[in-house]
Amino acid sequence: VGTLAEGITLRSLCPLANILILGVVAMEDTPALLSHNLTPTIPDYHYAKALSDTLAAPLPVHIKVDCGMGRLGLCHGETHSALDQILSIFRLPNLEIDGLYAHLPDADNPKSSETPHQIRLFSSLAKQIRDIHPLPHVHICASAGLLRYGVEAGQDARVGLALYGHSPSVSLSIPALCPVMTLRAPLLQIKGIAKGDRVGYGGTWTAPCDTRIGILPLGYGNGFLRGCEGGFVRVYGHASSIVGRISMNYTTIWLKDIPASAGDLATIFDSKGKQIKQLAEQAHTIPYELLSALRDIDYHYLRT
Repeated sequence: VGTLAEGITLRSLCPLANILILGVVAMEDTPALLSHNLTPTIPDYHYAKALSDTLAAPLPVHIKVDCGMGRLGLCHGETHSALDQILSIFRLPNLEIDGLYAHLPDADNPKSSETPHQIRLFSSLAKQIRDIHPLPHVHICASAGLLRYGVEAGQDARVGLALYGHSPSVSLSIPALCPVMTLRAPLLQIKGIAKGDRVGYGGTWTAPCDTRIGILPLGYGNGFLRGCEGGFVRVYGHASSIVGRISMNYTTIWLKDIPASAGDLATIFDSKGKQIKQLAEQAHTIPYELLSALRDIDYHYLRT
């Protein structure tokens, strides 16, 4: 999971699971970390030392190394070696080193020459450590890395987007991936408007004729991105354009002559996967952002 809050939520659903937090947990949140039996990420020696000093008993942790992502982790590459720092972390009391991991920045690029090199760097580091200390979990591949390169023996993988049944890249065609999420929202109101009437904040859309619009209880406050304006949803199989700016809690769609009534469901995206790709293109983003952004949804309308 990404955060402590997500870990706490997941723990309530999976009491026996091993749950790794990929982000950094603040020292003042260590009691919550312990009470929910969550595994934190160690990004550097200073954090490891501070965490060790707050603990009274061994806590499983994973060490993060940076093999080229340029984000969290101990720098490890041609000009930097993380090995000495990692061995120093092993010597700290109260930390049980349960895993080592990194992240690939360009695994979805089939032409990347850096990705195979980064995998080799990481695998070599993991082997050096395993020659000295036990290391139960080693992982560098997320969905793109797993699907393009696979994993070496003794390594794990962090499957994210592929769990939703979507490929992380148009260049990765995986027939076995089947989208699993459908998002539908009810039409709260249908209203007739006249030619020339404007819709939404800033009046960015003007009715070209006397027509009908529908209001959906979904907006950027729920993670439905404003950039999706101009895309479309489906009502009874008919495409209905998203018109006007998407607001915090509402989205307006152009119904034209679609035979819909208040209470009918509009499909924002479904398990066929085509709609969410089109919405993502409209918003100049990737399907994963739309999928992971969803929040505060009435899950009566979110079906898998």
